[in-house]
Amino acid sequence: KNIGFSGAEECQSRDYGNGGTVCVCNANHCDTISKPEKVERPHYVVYTSNKAGLRFTKKEETFLEKSKTYQKQIVINSTRTFQQIFGWGSTFTDATGININSLGTKQQENLLKSYFSEDGLEYNLCRVPMGASDYSTHAYTYDDGEADEELTNFRLAPEDFQFKIPHIKSAQNFSNGNLQLFASAWIAPIWMEVLKAGKRFKVLKTEMYQPWANYFVKFLDNYRKEGIEFWGITTGNEPTANAKVTSVKEVNSVAWNPFTMMPWILGSLGPTIRNSDYSNINIMVLEDQRYFSTGFIKLLLKNNSTRHYVDGIAMHWYYNKVLLFADLFAEIARKFPEKFVLATESSEAVDNEIKKRGSVDLGSWDNGEAYTNDLIKVLK
Repeated sequence: KNIGFSGAEECQSRDYGNGGTVCVCNANHCDTISKPEKVERPHYVVYTSNKAGLRFTKKEETFLEKSKTYQKQIVINSTRTFQQIFGWGSTFTDATGININSLGTKQQENLLKSYFSEDGLEYNLCRVPMGASDYSTHAYTYDDGEADEELTNFRLAPEDFQFKIPHIKSAQNFSNGNLQLFASAWIAPIWMEVLKAGKRFKVLKTEMYQPWANYFVKFLDNYRKEGIEFWGITTGNEPTANAKVTSVKEVNSVAWNPFTMMPWILGSLGPTIRNSDYSNINIMVLEDQRYFSTGFIKLLLKNNSTRHYVDGIAMHWYYNKVLLFADLFAEIARKFPEKFVLATESSEAVDNEIKKRGSVDLGSWDNGEAYTNDLIKVLK
């Protein structure tokens, strides 16, 4: 039988013609999910979401007694465990804040509750860009202008106060303090980078390794002043995917390879973080595509001193649909059992057709299947 959640608001489906439906969330209504209740043996429950509009629909069934007609058995060994799942979430980008700010007060509240509250998806692990990202309207850092190695001019940007901090605080409130955050940097101040003929090589000058590490601590300090703490940081977004020359106005990442990142972590970032007020924060490396992982990580962590500073390995999902790299998670776990692996970015909005249209496909079931398929491959 199908049984609803006690007190839950049902999904009001709307079809935008993209092969699926959305749940309407406005000032007057937003669907909710009540806490599932434990069922007694031999019962079990199945939750279903589908194209037609079902969302977390609960169905209770009963296990049958052992049948002699079935020869195959499924044995669950609960004593054999693997890596802990830290949580589920998304990213507080400028674009996220711009879109949330376009809604009315009640709509904003309902939207954030649907993601972070006990009545919603209970997101509990989210990413925060340090400055501009590729979901910003323009390139900026926290110390633009003249060279400033002491970072005396370091300031959070207006975007932090308009698009990020208010919504992070709301999410924290709705999650009852269960929201953990990690920070990722895209671009460094121009004066830290190698420039030639007005072009950015996105490579840090070696003399800027320490100021760049100090920049991370400054960011953590400034967010702490706003009442926001971080669970982790990464060494930077997509260090290999962005290793190309660009104009000074583009938002791209600082370029690293294992041989440049190793001395930066060993001589600057690692000791700076571990000797700061954030000594227990998780430091994650790579933050790039899965197919770079084994080669990059093997070279980076061959130095035991560098390895000592690293807690985890961050990965993105791009190209996973056409290149089969799901087993790389298991391979890394075998080679570096003391390091956790965290999937930190997956987006369908990088598709060229979506960029041309300037909008996402509301209700696209294909997008949902892509996320689900990737999760299944990773979790197996």
